[in-house]
Amino acid sequence: MKRKTTFTRVRRPLGPAVWYLESDHLLVSNQRLFWAEYHRFYFADLRSITFWPAPRYWIRVGLKVLLAGLITWLMALLNSTIAVIVVLAAGVALVARELEQGPDANTRLETTHGIYHIPLASRMRHGPKLLEQIARQRAELAPAAQAAAE
Repeated sequence: MKRKTTFTRVRRPLGPAVWYLESDHLLVSNQRLFWAEYHRFYFADLRSITFWPAPRYWIRVGLKVLLAGLITWLMALLNSTIAVIVVLAAGVALVARELEQGPDANTRLETTHGIYHIPLASRMRHGPKLLEQIARQRAELAPAAQAAAE
């Protein structure tokens, strides 16, 4: 039996979504707390994969800025210059890291059988690479399907 290799893993608070790329399909193990749902998406049935940025991105960035500002203000009230500098530097680093990673990605898979909202990429910047790998796999499958049809 062929060993499955992980294509991508999206970590979520209630459990991960683990994707496997096979020769003719995508397999997802959508885990939620104590159970797992498995879905198989054949390339022949796949109509579209859509990514869009999650709206909570700017809320998360704003909360980090607000938290860093609040702690910096509290340290300034205590007249602790070194603590102000350290907290301010840590806050700037956290916000810069969040901005560098970019927004979270929401995913919509449309097949001939239905529409599924299972995350395929954790961040928007990973989406194009994943779509490129899927397109390459589909391109390798197309000549084999034509040869089998003849």
